[in-house]
Amino acid sequence: KWKGDAKRMRDLAKRVCYASVYGATPETVWRVITSAEDDDGNLIYLTLAVQEVRWMHKQWIDGVPEVPRGWQREMEFYQDNHYGQEPVCRRRRDFLDGENMNEIVNFPIIGAEAALMGRATVQTHRDFPLHFAGPGTGLIQQNYDSMLIEAPAADAERVAQRLQANMTWDEPTLPGVCFIAQADVGRTWKET
Repeated sequence: KWKGDAKRMRDLAKRVCYASVYGATPETVWRVITSAEDDDGNLIYLTLAVQEVRWMHKQWIDGVPEVPRGWQREMEFYQDNHYGQEPVCRRRRDFLDGENMNEIVNFPIIGAEAALMGRATVQTHRDFPLHFAGPGTGLIQQNYDSMLIEAPAADAERVAQRLQANMTWDEPTLPGVCFIAQADVGRTWKET
């Protein structure tokens, strides 16, 4: 587990990375970062200037030139086909409001995530249906990239291993890409 300055720097790097990969402008990345709160509700990056975030964004983009090339491919696909398509189930989205670069480059990422989590959720619900080990147990929450299973303490490690297996696989529609997950065990939601 990360703590102190290492946690803060890791968090900042993740925020720059995630906002940037979705095609955000440096100003949007700055707004995302400066609105981040710590566990006590304090705005932890409020003192960062737009220029500093613009530099971080540029460094990140320069370090992964395949990302802007991917954005260009998504825009070309949309312009040729007049819709976007996610790569896992090949679901499409028609952008009826017109060409919006941010939405178009986001759709394959968000759509693929939804497809992958859908598969993992169905399998996990089969493995741990509601009340599988008594009242209140089972898959009780699925968020965009996580699931929460209530289970007896004696079953916790087995449940965690199965959940991790359900969320880890090589996706045949994305050759060379392996999705991995890590399951945590805790007595409270905050611990996990």
